[in-house]
Amino acid sequence: MKEGNVNTLKIEQRLPVQAMKHGAGFQAWGIRGDDAAMDPFLMADHYRMSQPTFGPHPHAGFSAVTYMFDDAETGFLNRDSLGDSSEIRAGDNHWTVAGSGVVHDEVPVENGKTAHGLQIFVNLAAKDKHMPPKSIHVPRDQMPRLTQASGARVKVAFGSYIDGVNRADAVKPLPTDVSLLDIAIDANQSFQYIVPDGTNAFMLVVSGEVNVQGETVTAAQAVSFGRAGGALEVTSNNDSHIAVFLGKPLNEPVVRHGPFAMTNRADLERAIADYQAGRMGSLNE
Repeated sequence: MKEGNVNTLKIEQRLPVQAMKHGAGFQAWGIRGDDAAMDPFLMADHYRMSQPTFGPHPHAGFSAVTYMFDDAETGFLNRDSLGDSSEIRAGDNHWTVAGSGVVHDEVPVENGKTAHGLQIFVNLAAKDKHMPPKSIHVPRDQMPRLTQASGARVKVAFGSYIDGVNRADAVKPLPTDVSLLDIAIDANQSFQYIVPDGTNAFMLVVSGEVNVQGETVTAAQAVSFGRAGGALEVTSNNDSHIAVFLGKPLNEPVVRHGPFAMTNRADLERAIADYQAGRMGSLNE
């Protein structure tokens, strides 16, 4: 279908979503599509955490991104082996750009209250995988918000929002060209967006039920729209909350092992050895 000269996007594929639970204090729904469908994203988890769960752990070769939804009852205390100690409050966004390797930990600020958000792994280009690690923190009041004529309320969690009338950019430069749009749609309203050609686009329904070109997508489901670009229209069957992920594909090989993602086996083995030898540092308890 066409709208004028713009291709109308349909669902290209439904991405696998895995339900996960760790103890009594953590549950999540994780998008685990293939690398081509999600590139440059490696994974995205919609989580709820109410008590410390994972402990200090390493990352290398990508950015570990925590985006806290506005409705979170509490935030995270983020610590890393660079000495950073940041509180990720409700609505905030924090990037741990792991690069050559870093150890970090995130725990709820108030034990027993629920931190609610997205944990996202964003790949780094091969040329950036050995960069020194760093942190990027964006508080919620620095994230653009706008309301479309259709009624959809859009928050630019990171990256950019671009249409024929408005452009809104998050304030911090990122190591990978990606965007996350956090969108609330009331019943019988719609979200409309022109996805640029060559951009990988996929969507997670956080809550509610929406319709895309005659196909229904419900809470805890994710769908991909491919890379062709075009007009995306999401109509809500009831009050709904969706997250739209947009990224320029890196089109590079990904070799993974646990919390590491490199482009070749030699670099992966080097990252594992660096961690085992303590070269990624540690957290002061």
